[in-house]
Amino acid sequence: MMNFTENDFVDGHFTEMLPYPVYLKNLTGEVMYTNRKFLEFFHVPENVSMVGKKIIDLYSGTDFSLHEYYDKELLDSDNDEIEYTANFEIEKKGIRDIRINKSKIYKNKKLYAILCVFSDVTDIMSLEKKLAASLAEVSKLSEKRKNFASFLSHELKNSLGSIAIISDNALMTESDLIRTDNLISIRQIVEYMNTLVSEVLILSREEEGRVYIKYEDTSIDAILSFIRDMFSYQIESLGLKFEIINELSIKYFKSDPSKIKQVLINLIGNSLKYTERGSIILKINENLSENKIIFSVADTGMGIPDDKTDKIFEPFYTIVNNRKRSFGTGIGLAVCANTAKVLGGSINCKSSYGSGSEFIFEIPYMPSSKVPDEIKKTFSRKVLTILLLDDSPINIYMEKMILEKLGHRVFAANSAEEGLIIIDKENIDCIITDINMPDMSGIEFAENLRTGKHKNKCLIGLSGYDRDEYYHHVESGLFDDIITKPMKIETINEIIHNAHSKIFS
Repeated sequence: MMNFTENDFVDGHFTEMLPYPVYLKNLTGEVMYTNRKFLEFFHVPENVSMVGKKIIDLYSGTDFSLHEYYDKELLDSDNDEIEYTANFEIEKKGIRDIRINKSKIYKNKKLYAILCVFSDVTDIMSLEKKLAASLAEVSKLSEKRKNFASFLSHELKNSLGSIAIISDNALMTESDLIRTDNLISIRQIVEYMNTLVSEVLILSREEEGRVYIKYEDTSIDAILSFIRDMFSYQIESLGLKFEIINELSIKYFKSDPSKIKQVLINLIGNSLKYTERGSIILKINENLSENKIIFSVADTGMGIPDDKTDKIFEPFYTIVNNRKRSFGTGIGLAVCANTAKVLGGSINCKSSYGSGSEFIFEIPYMPSSKVPDEIKKTFSRKVLTILLLDDSPINIYMEKMILEKLGHRVFAANSAEEGLIIIDKENIDCIITDINMPDMSGIEFAENLRTGKHKNKCLIGLSGYDRDEYYHHVESGLFDDIITKPMKIETINEIIHNAHSKIFS
């Protein structure tokens, strides 16, 4: 631009070819020339001439101090060009980001004018900001995945190493008491590993929006009974007081009871890890004017420092308990927060460091459309004849042993084809099939069964994935329920009898 001559602007031939708004002004700021693009861009009326005027005369509402500053900087410097971005209020377009290039123009080797070229970069800058935000998010996710991989590898290796050491110790000792202690320790580590994998799967699915919510008539008494049975002995055996206070005026409401249980288990389990004396209290009340059911889990544990309360719902964040080793994954509270959001509710924490914490979990109240039939809920436990399908011999051995210890009569098969033969020969009450089997999968087996003469059989899926991964098959009626591996003695009987009772009571 520095080599342009006066003729380039007098005849206008060159500047009219430019796709940008252009104007030439003298050293006192008066306009000497504008091209057509300039007039169009700034909506200058056809009967208005800019020559001899200053830009500020036309746009008095715009702050031109910035432009005057850069004019002075250009004129006072040895540089022949300057570039900057400023805001212009353009008629019919509003505030726009305009990139301005200013160049000195010489005549007979003497400075006599300034050439200004405008380019509207509003959309470009918007895209640049979005790109920068996207790159920052990608970087954040990349770091998150890196930290997650490191965390998961560390936790699983530590757990497997502990199992190996404890197993070696059990093999070398002759004491039955020590062997029992070793087996209990192994069981605790396996439970931790199972919880870790399950919570990672739940968190991943919730973050991706792949969550199945099963709204049904929910009994608060059933939920509290489940929680009481699960935690009472464990909490009280540690010398802690466990109390459940139910102040709900309603017995039933619409929600997903499995999701509510999941949150309460995590919250009470979290309190248990950090409470060494005192109490853990679960309280339920309502605010029906705001359509809310409120669960509160309060403990007298170590509490949370003020600067940590905003972080505790982040994945993999843990508060170290220096007084004892706790099997905390750092995922449980993140799962709680996501699950509460999925249910249309929220969760928050009140804490006083050194004297306890209270977690408040709220869900929307939706009235129950139908009160469940209590008679159907009070079915008697009975011995069932169960067919177990699993392609893993080790799994078959362990799962069959658990079911037989619960008093059931069990037939086992390593394939779907073998299972179909047994069903035709024996009077089977309930079928439990591994979902991921070779040749004919558990899904294919279920589809085969539902279209044949045994279509009304009680059929339960068995999966190493989290329950929600295949729960849509329960909603469609393909399976009556889903059991997750490893089978837990505490819950397996409840699931089997619930599924069987649903069909035959």
